[in-house]
Amino acid sequence: MKPFIETWPLEWNRPVIFASPHSGRCYSPEFLCQTRLNETTLRSTEDAFLDILYREVPTFGAPLICVTVPRAYIDLNRAPDDLDPAIISGLHGHGMGRRSQAGYGVIPRLVGKGQAIYSDKMTFHEAQCRITAIRRPYHERLDQLMDKAVDRFGEVILIDCHSTPHDMLASASPTMAGRWPDVVLGDRFGRACGVDITEQARTIFDSMGLSVTINEPFAGAYISHRHGRPQNGRHVLQIELDRRLYLDEATIKMNANFAKFRSILNLIIARLVAIRSRNVPVAAE
Repeated sequence: MKPFIETWPLEWNRPVIFASPHSGRCYSPEFLCQTRLNETTLRSTEDAFLDILYREVPTFGAPLICVTVPRAYIDLNRAPDDLDPAIISGLHGHGMGRRSQAGYGVIPRLVGKGQAIYSDKMTFHEAQCRITAIRRPYHERLDQLMDKAVDRFGEVILIDCHSTPHDMLASASPTMAGRWPDVVLGDRFGRACGVDITEQARTIFDSMGLSVTINEPFAGAYISHRHGRPQNGRHVLQIELDRRLYLDEATIKMNANFAKFRSILNLIIARLVAIRSRNVPVAAE
């Protein structure tokens, strides 16, 4: 299976791309034989069903890219050298990053609240094969599409779609008028996305009755760092949704609010694709 699936509009007429790097749920028999965990536990790390929530994106004039491979197998929102010697043998000259130290590097060691994925180590060769076959093509494709958008429209806005366990939001986020945020927008404090674009997105979510924070507690990770260059017209806006809005987190099944929330999200998407930076060159209009 391809590591990601692209769905395209009849006409790409907006400088916007939507991508979901963590909603893959194709668990190969080989991977399931490697892990000590059952599939339901592995799926706790997914941004489950975001590919379905955002499925209508192309009808609004923007492409949608959804990764098919699960996050527990490889995390595309991590640096390629963020490798963990606790599960990868034969590492030489690799320094551990902060996320791999915690067990959540490019090849995750843990899922959920600290459950170990593997009983044994894998070879460095196997880890590199995953990175070469899955991670590299995804980021190269994002580069290609963002280049095309800049050439065509003068700028590009990559909407990096994620979701977060409710308990994590409740423990790490500030309360807003007695409630936790439904949505966290991340722009790396303006380093990945123009703050005017982030504020426009905040207004859109606010108008639909959803509470929003910006960069708190999530400002954006590797995808934002690598692809966000707002000074060059390359914007990456990370959107984190509270999973409780649409998901039964215990069973990893759509909850009773799923259809209603997807309808609300479609209204939001229709307005997100119309966002333009106030700094876009006039010649690109």
